[in-house]
Amino acid sequence: MDANYRTVPDRDHRAIAGKSSGGYAAMVTPMLRPDVFGALATHTGDAHFETGYRAELPELPERFRALRNEYGGSYGNFLADFRGRVGGLKPSDLELIEVYAYAAAYSADEDGTVYLPFDEFGAIVPDVWRRWLAWDPVVMAVQPEYAEALGSMRALWIDAGDRDEYHLDAGAMAFRRAAAAAGVPDERIHFELFDGAHGGIEHRYPLAITWLSRMLAPTAAT
Repeated sequence: MDANYRTVPDRDHRAIAGKSSGGYAAMVTPMLRPDVFGALATHTGDAHFETGYRAELPELPERFRALRNEYGGSYGNFLADFRGRVGGLKPSDLELIEVYAYAAAYSADEDGTVYLPFDEFGAIVPDVWRRWLAWDPVVMAVQPEYAEALGSMRALWIDAGDRDEYHLDAGAMAFRRAAAAAGVPDERIHFELFDGAHGGIEHRYPLAITWLSRMLAPTAAT
């Protein structure tokens, strides 16, 4: 980007933005690489896993019933079938691939072994769940190294629909509190719970980009 566009090539003038899982990346990436990003915008980003993910637990028995009835209870069987056809054709595809993808991101070993956070009855596996929580932006933000990175941000746009189906409005609230605790001044945070759900919020993107552009614009002195 810096090589091909007229940018200000430093972290104080560079932001990352995303929605949903992309909003999660927008929260986590600057904490991991504060040398690259100095601002962020997260729209209904995955955060506060105890609310966002565990609130989904009543649905897990149905997911495991589909896995049992259609694939003999084996994710290996599901993935072999999924990879050999057009995805999304079966009603269970999205639910099964979603939970596996989360586990691949949060609780996989370096050799690629994926550990699910629940057993065959849908009960949480504590050791695996702790690995998930270690990647929760709200949990990360209280760790000293990540808190320092978050506190260095020049601008944070945090929003979510107040009727979000995945309870990510609670995640937005918790991350906003974590940012304040990390030392980000109120004037550098735009927080909003707007009238809406998880989808159909594309109108929020230009609002965040406009605000970030204003917050990160070089001053006359620079």
